[in-house]
Amino acid sequence: MADVHTGITCSVCDGKDFVGTRYVCLICWDYDLCQKCYEEKRCTARHRPHHPMQSVISREDFFKSTQSAVTVDEVRLCCPFCGERELNLAALLQHSQQNHAEQDESVRCPVCVTYNVPGNSLLDGLFLEHLRNEHCELDEGISCTTCQKKPFAGNRYACLVCHNYDLCEECHTGKRFSKHHLPYHPMQQIMPKEAYAAQNPPPERIFRCPYCGDGELSASGLRDHCQELHQNCPGIRVRCSICGVCRVPYKNFSLVKCSLLDHLRDYHGLQGAPEPEPEVIRPIECSICFLELEAEIVTERYCQCRHEEFHEKCIREWLAINPTCPVCRAMQKP
Repeated sequence: MADVHTGITCSVCDGKDFVGTRYVCLICWDYDLCQKCYEEKRCTARHRPHHPMQSVISREDFFKSTQSAVTVDEVRLCCPFCGERELNLAALLQHSQQNHAEQDESVRCPVCVTYNVPGNSLLDGLFLEHLRNEHCELDEGISCTTCQKKPFAGNRYACLVCHNYDLCEECHTGKRFSKHHLPYHPMQQIMPKEAYAAQNPPPERIFRCPYCGDGELSASGLRDHCQELHQNCPGIRVRCSICGVCRVPYKNFSLVKCSLLDHLRDYHGLQGAPEPEPEVIRPIECSICFLELEAEIVTERYCQCRHEEFHEKCIREWLAINPTCPVCRAMQKP
């Protein structure tokens, strides 16, 4: 099913909430094209045909990329300065360092645009710095909070309650903690990306609940666990263990601002189980004579309301004297 771009208007045909691929200009502010206008090379007077355009990834592919640390690198980026296309993230960084290190024009980041990161506005001469700080491999800039080792080999252990708290394997095994961290805080094990990718198939039940510390949960298992046991914890800010393990290059692994269940639904596409239909409790006695209702008796509705817990004889006799429902006083049907 094709993506519907809710809230987006094509800058040429003014089509709202259009379907198909969305293309965003990396130079013009707030300039979007639907797939038809892009393929027909239509543009407005404020946009130039040579301006680099970046496609936005579909929601389905976005959700796939946020649930695995080893994704197929299918996304191709466009350089916002010269329009060089078919670049992956590493190639874009190398290309920008070699060819555009001194350029300071205001452009939009193609990585932010591709993944529809909120606030992907024009950058004021900081593109290369932005690319290094926001989208490079996360592990390269992380130091152990206790021993300050940077970088470190082996598994990393991230606290799911403390902001920006990570331990190397040696400190975690030796139970060395800093003062602002409590020993009972859930810690998520994060394998090096190469070690994770070497496993075939990649492990699924590796996530830990940030509220109670239950482990060996799959992505959907984490959602079901939180929906069942932690639905009343929206005010507690925690780190998402899926974001930590997958180390997505377009999202900082920090305390989520919304509830974790909302984050799992909107960012990872993990829709919860539908709420069960409320059980209809049938009345056991007549509301007029207070005698037991027989199971096979189903009365029709005689009044302009939903009450039907009467013997048919009782409601007929009642309405012959009182033209209103004996429960809520709704008027009798004409």
